[in-house]
Amino acid sequence: MFSPYPIRFKEIYKEVVWGGSRLKTLLGKAIPSARTGESWEISDHGADTSAVAGGAFTGETLRTLCEKRPREILGSALAAKHRQRFPLLLKFIDANDTLSVQVHPDDEYARKHGKGESGKPEAWYIVAAEPGSRLIKGLKHGTKKDDFKRLLKAGRVEECLNSFAVFPGDVIHVPAGTVHAIGAGILLAEIQQTSDLTYRVYDWNRVGLDGKPRETHLEKALDVINFDGRDDSAKIASPPGPGIQRMAECKQLALDVITLEGGSFESVTGGERFEILCAVEGRGSVAWGGGKTDFAAGTSFLIPAAIGHYSITSDGRCRVLRSCVPE
Repeated sequence: MFSPYPIRFKEIYKEVVWGGSRLKTLLGKAIPSARTGESWEISDHGADTSAVAGGAFTGETLRTLCEKRPREILGSALAAKHRQRFPLLLKFIDANDTLSVQVHPDDEYARKHGKGESGKPEAWYIVAAEPGSRLIKGLKHGTKKDDFKRLLKAGRVEECLNSFAVFPGDVIHVPAGTVHAIGAGILLAEIQQTSDLTYRVYDWNRVGLDGKPRETHLEKALDVINFDGRDDSAKIASPPGPGIQRMAECKQLALDVITLEGGSFESVTGGERFEILCAVEGRGSVAWGGGKTDFAAGTSFLIPAAIGHYSITSDGRCRVLRSCVPE
């Protein structure tokens, strides 16, 4: 008999040249080094498929769960489409240094050139940001491909990029085709379509952990960058008070921010869809028909579609991100 519960997975850590140690100091994670840039919380990408961390499904991976029980895990709508892998990837990113200027393709371009990958829209929630921390998102109004190439060749590409300060609680939606970079001093949670297809445009003339310059992918980047978009430097600030608000949505993913000032929030999956929960502030608990489990900031759960009704409760201020594939 299948008895669903909120599933936690073992973190998959990524050591990178721009990584830091705040996944440990701020979220209590057992990172392997002080250059840990990413913690993949829920993933079914290639060899990086998350392993269940506890409960009845211990020893299974996210991939085997979806293969054995697609309707119970994914929900009836996605199961009917015979999805080959879990469609979303959740991670924390610690940018101790600025990430490369990069862009992700959409699904159509990825199908032609991505070697089995999909496109990669994403949304960010700023967990922590040092004073003066900035993000890059999009091109300044009027920037054309020739302008971009000229400034890039001259080492002045920053002149055509939108840059703005960010603060804890900000939410930024990054559609496919949008040039972007996460600035130094930022710790964020990212929900994205399951893909690792990134076209690196510029990497600040640095070398990787192997001492060699990191690869760039300028030709493909120029193919997918949206040069027709309007100035998109504005960010979206999540609500300061209690409640739930949808902060980002596209065909592939949706991101809600749930804020509690004590009290509870209830949701019903109804067997139709899975949900991902990611605690980014405070403490609380998740209760369902079969039990109750506590969480703190940095904890993530997969809520199987078959769980039905569940609730989130906190005695104080608590903030949880909820992600899903829109209907």
